[in-house]
Amino acid sequence: MTIRIDPELGVGPTGPAPGLLGSTEAPVALAGPASSGPFTLEGERVAIHGSERSGGHAFWVDGVTVVANLTVDGGACGNVVAAPGSLRRELLGSAGTLIEHTLAAPALPLAACQWTHPTGGQWPGPLTLSFSILPGEEHVGYRMGTSTLRAVSRRPGGPGVLVTLHPAPEEWSVVEAPQGGLGVRARVTDPGPVSLLVAGGSEADVTRAAAAGPHLRAHEVRAASEGDPDNAEVLNTATGAIELDHAVTWATARVRAPLGRGVPPAGEDTFWMGLGALALGDGAGALAAVGALARAQAPTLKGSLGDSVPTGALATLLAARYTLLTGDAAPARDAVLGLTPEALARHRNATDATGWAVWGLALEMLADAARHAADDDEFRRLRNAATLPVLPTPGGERRTVRLPMAGQAAETPAGSLLRLLLGGAAPGAKAPPSLPPSTHLGCWAHILWGNVDEGYAAWRGLLGQGMTGQPYGRGAWDPPSAPPGRNPAAAKLLAGLAYGLLGLEPDAPSGRIRVAPAMPRVVTRFQVRQLRVGEARFTLRWARDGAVHRIHLEPTHGRVPPMVILEPSFPLSRIDAVRVDGAPAALEAWSRKGRSGVQVQLPLDGLRTVEVEGPWSPDEPPPAGRGPGAAHP
Repeated sequence: MTIRIDPELGVGPTGPAPGLLGSTEAPVALAGPASSGPFTLEGERVAIHGSERSGGHAFWVDGVTVVANLTVDGGACGNVVAAPGSLRRELLGSAGTLIEHTLAAPALPLAACQWTHPTGGQWPGPLTLSFSILPGEEHVGYRMGTSTLRAVSRRPGGPGVLVTLHPAPEEWSVVEAPQGGLGVRARVTDPGPVSLLVAGGSEADVTRAAAAGPHLRAHEVRAASEGDPDNAEVLNTATGAIELDHAVTWATARVRAPLGRGVPPAGEDTFWMGLGALALGDGAGALAAVGALARAQAPTLKGSLGDSVPTGALATLLAARYTLLTGDAAPARDAVLGLTPEALARHRNATDATGWAVWGLALEMLADAARHAADDDEFRRLRNAATLPVLPTPGGERRTVRLPMAGQAAETPAGSLLRLLLGGAAPGAKAPPSLPPSTHLGCWAHILWGNVDEGYAAWRGLLGQGMTGQPYGRGAWDPPSAPPGRNPAAAKLLAGLAYGLLGLEPDAPSGRIRVAPAMPRVVTRFQVRQLRVGEARFTLRWARDGAVHRIHLEPTHGRVPPMVILEPSFPLSRIDAVRVDGAPAALEAWSRKGRSGVQVQLPLDGLRTVEVEGPWSPDEPPPAGRGPGAAHP
């Protein structure tokens, strides 16, 4: 490896002392003894991985590792307080207790670590830090200042990083690292607090991020604010069951942050991350996933959806659902223009039965999304291609591949699963899904099939697992990966909430949304905010008071009221009375599998209330109330 001292790199601004961290308490946080497991902190452009007990922080900016293996001689970690964007570790060493705060800035390519005395005073020091810069890079240029170290990869388009240490260290030691990059050691003897800032990206990014050092407290406040469910701009729950609401908020951060950084994972995970973003109403995140799939080199993907799922079909499906969610016709229109008759013929000839079933579902949704943006011939062509896909079999004969409905034997597993999960389930299915409810997709599938109690119990259990710290760290449902951002399990659970438990099916081009909530018997109250269709937002509240079930729909944003097709189901043997806004309503009801439901269509031009009364199943007495949102621990 070649190391050069490059005057043109500059040393970066030294600036005043960074602000103090630790003054703001994150609304969503988990505390407890440090484990040997990992932690993950995420912002829009930066992510941090490490071990709760031993540290070893690795800092990623825009999906590239810029600093790794950060350790400090402050002792072993005893306790931690973890939040989606920040971490507090209590280090116990021979010199006493040292508090380490780590922050991933919400919007800047900036991360910070700060070491203070428990009282907020000075650390008796000295304090020695060691870390590596641009690990794996073969040629690195760097320049050292009094308190700064600026390093840049010399390969074309390579990353750059500025590390700032305050107070300035007594000495810097920089050597070639065996695996590439630089090995750095710094010893600070001046009284603390000791602050380490890591800024990455372009020269302009680095300068702007480094200048934010004195304002770390403001960034900490913003990180806490963005993690506050009360400030969320996407779908979130307010059930009163703190462990449920916090888990949904944390899962939301795990899905949105990687997509916001523009580094969604490769492969099938990209699709699930995009679907999770759509479930939250995050159109920008979904578009990031669409773009990643469109840029993918592999024509097919292998994973839980099948052995050869067409990448283009998944991108088309997400683009169609983005238009159905937001009303923005551009992505759907672009997809239509790319699917010429010749292109469809190529896809059909290059795809097996399972893959073409996925294409069929994607084309069906694209036709729905583009029906107001495409001309009549295009619409008919897409609809015909979606409903009558014909493929040659290995024997040469031709047969029609039909998309199986939920619960039927799955001739094409990918098509069956996608249709089930994305709203095409048959209400009269005679057999349960083949997936067990204990999986991230199985609990969702069982809720859609009608096995609401078991599916919900499994969903709650899986949601809670990600918050316990095992096995992948607090607030994580998937193992850390390189680059950070592989969170399909969190995305699947959020999609299960939106498309399974709440039964959301937006149709923004037509100004309407289907809402089919299915609450289990043990829930007495459930509230979901920031449900989206187009520019409209609304809140759904479900409450049970004895034999009366009430659903409140309240608009919170948007000038044009959407039409809501409300199709709730209740754990009742039958429905005896229905009232809409207090007035009796004669609605057709259905009953099966110990549940009953109705359908009502109403414009959401103000607070709307639907009340339903009926008896519980005689062989299943109603559960005793367990408090707000009570269900499972």
